[in-house]
Parts: sequence; structure tokens; C-alpha cells
Amino acid sequence: MFDTTMLPLIKYDEIKDADSFDKVYTWFSKGGDCIMPNSIESAKLPKYTNDAFVNRDKEMALVEEKAKALIQRQPLDERTIIFMGQRGTGKSWLIRHLQTRLAALPAIISLIIDLEDYRGSTPEEAVKKILYHLNDRIFKQSTLSTEELPELSREFMRHLRVILMEQPIAFLVDTVFESDWQLLATLERYLLGPLAAESRVMIVMAGRGQAYPWKTPELRLRAMFHNLEPFTPEQTKAQLARQKPKSVKLFFEIYERSGGNPLASFMLADRPESPDSGLDQAINELLKVIPDSVNRQQLRQNLEAISVLNAFDEEQIPTMLAAYYGEARYKDWKPTQARQVRENIVRCSFAQWDEKQKGYVLDSTLLRLLKRYLQTEERQELWQRLHCAAHQLYLEWAAQYRRTSERWRTEADFHQNELAKKGFSLEDCSYI
Repeated sequence: MFDTTMLPLIKYDEIKDADSFDKVYTWFSKGGDCIMPNSIESAKLPKYTNDAFVNRDKEMALVEEKAKALIQRQPLDERTIIFMGQRGTGKSWLIRHLQTRLAALPAIISLIIDLEDYRGSTPEEAVKKILYHLNDRIFKQSTLSTEELPELSREFMRHLRVILMEQPIAFLVDTVFESDWQLLATLERYLLGPLAAESRVMIVMAGRGQAYPWKTPELRLRAMFHNLEPFTPEQTKAQLARQKPKSVKLFFEIYERSGGNPLASFMLADRPESPDSGLDQAINELLKVIPDSVNRQQLRQNLEAISVLNAFDEEQIPTMLAAYYGEARYKDWKPTQARQVRENIVRCSFAQWDEKQKGYVLDSTLLRLLKRYLQTEERQELWQRLHCAAHQLYLEWAAQYRRTSERWRTEADFHQNELAKKGFSLEDCSYI
């Protein structure tokens, strides 16, 4: 098994600036990104169909407006649209529905490139396969006479420009930022970069996690970034009516737990007798992006342990794990051990830095599900133990660190109040 302790460990301040390309690229290209493992199957998840799709009207209108402008040969400064979203927000369904909608427009070609299909290939092999695939789809025959990637790219673009004189093309690229960054660098050099320079080409991308720092101005500086928001209660109801009609009567209970995340709502609706009984499988579905190099169950337990915190960094992790497992030895962890837990969480985009909180904050959907899961009856004692441990830790920090004493006292008060809401007093924490 791959030794995750050998992964580069980089502080947030080193990678938060998108201009620090070399640092960011090195980290992610060596395994920093959290890649979807090939061994994971999602048999219960529905496949996209036009009839099952709901919402995203604004996103549809944005892309269709750009497409119509290209058809009419109107000049566009921004021809790249990038949809970002947490796992389960419907990025892949959006890409597929966009192709359905664009197919109804006259005189525009739309093509999907799902980078997940090229997992396991080297970056060069993957881009070659993509070029051959696009060539077959556009020209319906082989027009490429070389196997060398640089010349293959140039030859493809020469043929493509002939088509572009007659009609524009929309390239819809899925699973972008989850992919190997070395693949993205090769893809940009030999395909996306040249495409972005063509005035009658529109590129629509969808991805999760840290955005790749493209070098091509049209892909970075002149791109439109759009975050996919969770569904509203009514949109969740509409989703369930099409995908899980037996659960429509529980739509609001499901929404309260999922926060409007379409994937989480679907998984919770799989147990119509009680949404809480679907919490475990909903959490596991969100965590399926954890790579095989990381112990999936252990990382889930780490997430459960810190989910009661408003924000976290490596300093809180040993105390919370000690409380979670009931083993004091975790408090003796070296900083590098706690840092590795934090980095595994961040790599998979389960948490991001929050400047206001001065710490990492868990993905909102995952956090919502974990909190609800820990408050179920059979896990009540664990929930209490975690809040007690956090309260005690922050009291100690308030006494120890005078300059930030008020901050830690506020955090301690939060955990005391959470305990009080459930009828627990600080005396119930005496065993911690």
C-alpha cells in the first residue's frame, strides 16, 4: 500500500495563492489531488436522463446564451465557463443535460470529454485517446496520420478550423479538477489551450476541489467561474418526485439532513421509512472519492471526530481522536501525524480554509450529515464525549494563550451550550 506519510505536506498559506503555480502543481501532480478510485462502484445511483433532471435553469441559460452568440458570430471575450461544486451537487448531470439542450440548437456541435474515462492512462496516452475520439466524433472518419502528440494536436486543430468556419463547437469537459494535474497540464498544452484561442469554440468545464491554475489566459483570466448551489426545499421536492417518488412526502425531513445536496437527498430517500436510517450510506457515498491509498474507514472516523468543531487544524486533531477512540495515546501524537490526517481531509476537498474562522471548515453537506449521524440515539454518548473534550481543550487554550484567550473562551462556550441543548452539564464531562 502507498505510504501516505511520504506525501508532500504544504501549509495552506503556501498554496492559497493561485499564482504560486510551481508549488501547487508539484504538490497535486505528485498525488496531492484526491482521485476517484477505480474500484468504487455506485450501483444505486441513477444514470442521467432528461426526464430525471431538475433545476439549474440559470446555468442552462448562461451556456445557451453563449452558444447562441457563437452561432450568430457575435464576438465573445469569455468563452470558458467553469462550474464548481462539492461532491453530489450534480456537476456530471449538468454536463450531460447541457449536451441535451445544445443538441436542440441549430448549427452547433457539442461534445463531452469525461476525464474519468481516461483514468489509468499516462497523460500523453490519455490526450492522444481524447484527440482520436474527438476526431472520430467530428469528422466521422480518421483524418489523423501521425501518432506523435505535438503533431497530432496540430493536425487535429488544422482540420477543426475548417469545421469552425461553418459552425461553432462546444466542448463539455467533466471531472476536471479531480483529475491528475499532470494530465491537465498535457491536456491544456495539446488541446484545451489551442481550443480556447479559437473564437468559435466554447469550453464548459465541471470539477470539484482545488481549481487548476491554467496558464492559458482564456481558461483562467477570461473564464467565468460559477459555483453550483444546493437545491432549495422545493427543488429537492421536485428532484424526489422524479427520482424517488415514494419519498416525496418526506422531502422536508430529507432536505433538513442533506441541505439540498442532490446526491445526499437521493441516498437519504433510499430509506423512505426514516431519513435517519439513510445517513450512514449517504455519508459513505460522499466519501467514495477517498483514494485506495488512504484507509477509507479510518478517515471517516477522523471526520466524525472533528465534526463537532466549528473549525479545526492539526492542533485539535490528537485531542479529538483521543476522545473518539477513548485512548489517551493519541494525545502523544507527533505534529506530523496530526498534520497527515488534516492533509488527507483537505486533499479530498472535504475541508477548506476559512479565513474568518482561522481554521479548516468541513464541506457543508458532509458536516451536516455527520452532525446528524452523531446525534442519533445509539451515538449520543460519543457525541457528548467529543463536545466535552473540545470544551476542555479550549478552556486549557484560553488559560494558556492570553493573546487569543477570548477566541478560545468563545469556542469553549459554544460546546458548553451544545451540551446544554441536550440536557448535559459540564459535570457530565468529569470523566473526560
